[in-house]
Amino acid sequence: LDKKTATYVCSINLTLGDTKFQEAVHETKPYADIGEDKQQVLDNLEDHYEFWQQSKKTLIEHRNTIGKCTPTEMHPTVLAAVRQIAERAKEIYDSKPEGSTIGKTTTQLTNQATYGKDEPVKTGSLGGGGSIELTCSSKDNQGTSKAGDNLALDLLCLRAFDNNNADTKKACPAGFDATVTATGWQPNTNDGQVTDPLMQECKTHGSPGKLTRATLAAALQTLVNLIKPDTVTNTKKVKHILGKVHSTAAAYGGCKGQVDNAGGQCVQYKDDHFANNKITIPWLVSLEQAIAKAEEESSAAAETVRLNAELKQINTTLATLLASQLGKPMRPATATNPTTTLIISPLKCKSPAETAEKCPHTDCVYNVTTKECKPKPGTEETKTGTGEGAKEGTATSGCAKHKDKTTCENDKTGDKQNCAWRKGKDNEDNKETEKYRNGSFLENNK
Repeated sequence: LDKKTATYVCSINLTLGDTKFQEAVHETKPYADIGEDKQQVLDNLEDHYEFWQQSKKTLIEHRNTIGKCTPTEMHPTVLAAVRQIAERAKEIYDSKPEGSTIGKTTTQLTNQATYGKDEPVKTGSLGGGGSIELTCSSKDNQGTSKAGDNLALDLLCLRAFDNNNADTKKACPAGFDATVTATGWQPNTNDGQVTDPLMQECKTHGSPGKLTRATLAAALQTLVNLIKPDTVTNTKKVKHILGKVHSTAAAYGGCKGQVDNAGGQCVQYKDDHFANNKITIPWLVSLEQAIAKAEEESSAAAETVRLNAELKQINTTLATLLASQLGKPMRPATATNPTTTLIISPLKCKSPAETAEKCPHTDCVYNVTTKECKPKPGTEETKTGTGEGAKEGTATSGCAKHKDKTTCENDKTGDKQNCAWRKGKDNEDNKETEKYRNGSFLENNK
């Protein structure tokens, strides 16, 4: 995420604000060390401080450039737009991708499917049993079988080579016994050494394509069609055999690397992995998680691209707003045209807010239906300069807010007239002009 642009937007906002606020944000000190007086200036909003601090650093770094493009005074509507832009920049700065329920990366998960570990295994154990038949099948009981734990072990079970079975290569092309499968497999001892040549050989046959839900489903269906019941003794069948097994003996020899009357060259999956019409072979589960993680990462990347594009547009809009105010002669400050500067105050009213407790500020109102947290009328954060409006309060409060006679004369507290629309008296400005006049002033000078 392009956080630098977000802090650049806020750094411009800082220059337009109250100098006390800007000074309260220290470029290096943590929030706890700036002192209570400065924390109060920042409205005690510690959760905003890191963003403001990074923005202050950006301001220091680019002060000359920012100073040239930032007007000292701006029209109130432009100031409001600038603040809204700064608030959106902070929202983007704070944005985080939705939390993932999958703790491992896509690469780790594909390695889990392949090797049963987060990293590729080129030497040592892959977690096999003490013999080929115990690793590849449920010779004695299904609890001892390692079949399905990872693809590498299943591949070794099918490669059908050990020191006593050099001529059996039914799962591999002819000639592999002299090269790719030349080393005898000793389960749980040299799993990595005998797997790596097979993995390297697989690469020479081209990529299977991108791992997606569709490609995995197609490959899985092909595999499921190959997994079938098979005879393991002269009287017994087992349900889930991949490969070839045939036994005419009274006892089951298991998937021991060769097809004879006591066993087979095969993988025997546990019945539990096919229970309830769902296939839960461990390496398949890891591949499904890898796909889900990849989709999350793709979605997060797309969201980052979108947010960066929005930040770029925000920056362009801000530059246009500032340019519109540069070089313009400022009108004199009067009651109807106060000089206004932005008070760079924190976003007190965060919206949406799930509960009223999350909209606690005295300057905010909470809408239970829409869950909106908005500033109360009259709490807009502007500062009035010289002029009658400045003496009476903000430019948007008191009699100064009335622009016509009707609204002025309707401003009452009970029976008391707060404002009057009339010509001025001797000690009032613009004596011959009819305009709003403060009601309390009339009462005090009768």
